[in-house]
Amino acid sequence: MRAARDLLRRGPPGATAQVAAESKGDTIYFIDLEAEEVILPLLEEEIACETPFLLVAESISDEPVVLPPGKDPEIILILDPIDGTRGLMFDKRSAWCLAGIAPNLGPGTTLDDIEVAVQTEIPTSRSHVVDVLWAGKGEGAAGCILDLDTSIEVPLLPAPSPASTVRGGFGGLARFFPPGREALASIDDEVMRRALGDPGGRALVFEDQYISTGGQIHQLATGRDRFTADLRPLVYARQGLAGAGLSCHPYDLSTALVAREAGVIVRGLPSGKLDAPLDTVTPVAWTGYANARIRHEIEPILIAILEERGLLEAGEAHNLREIR
Repeated sequence: MRAARDLLRRGPPGATAQVAAESKGDTIYFIDLEAEEVILPLLEEEIACETPFLLVAESISDEPVVLPPGKDPEIILILDPIDGTRGLMFDKRSAWCLAGIAPNLGPGTTLDDIEVAVQTEIPTSRSHVVDVLWAGKGEGAAGCILDLDTSIEVPLLPAPSPASTVRGGFGGLARFFPPGREALASIDDEVMRRALGDPGGRALVFEDQYISTGGQIHQLATGRDRFTADLRPLVYARQGLAGAGLSCHPYDLSTALVAREAGVIVRGLPSGKLDAPLDTVTPVAWTGYANARIRHEIEPILIAILEERGLLEAGEAHNLREIR
């Protein structure tokens, strides 16, 4: 946190935005490499010396890495050192360091198997206060607000919005990058039209295109957003755009457990489960609802529209309706 903030303070916005490499999952920028230099030694000193693990991490390696080398890993650590790089490197908005730990169940280990998750805010150069959220499966979510200048921590209890409708709150579909934004915006508009009716010249629901899945998880878990859906993989795969656009990957959702343990309903699509493997390349579509009432308001409409547009098959839509 402090290292990233100090790095941003040393230069103008965008100074760390040079492309360093292209991985299988995403573009790696200079600021990502700086994070790697800080994180890898910590992992080796704090975890590898006690528990051998398999590291799955965006920017560090396209393939899983065993630490320490040659050992039989007991757990899998899936990590995104900086989720929200693009906003952070231009000093626009906080990014997040995301980490989830699952028992090593072999190649079939999925996001649903994560048992511990932690996400830490990486602030802009102008901020000295950050949120840290964590959760254990079946143990609830907790957190703190940390002052980086004084090291004083204040408890933070994650709590999603109790609102019964998206009306008057933030909610919508992620459409960060081309291609596919026209299709995604059309779906977003149709969902809200069917859910809320004619706006009549009013702003019935607000949107926030936060280019960070971890940031979206935080917004849901802390009551700021009421509904989020990232459908990019469905649009890309089923409208002939597969491989043409950047999608959410498993490491981006490594802290979905935090939202779930706080009370948010998080669903993977098209299965309804977060059953993506712990890797750096699998596209993941997902939805998040602040509570059951928001889900009841939005999900049936969303499923119907996706089925009408050929983004969900009839059997997939039926299964989603059946899963509670």
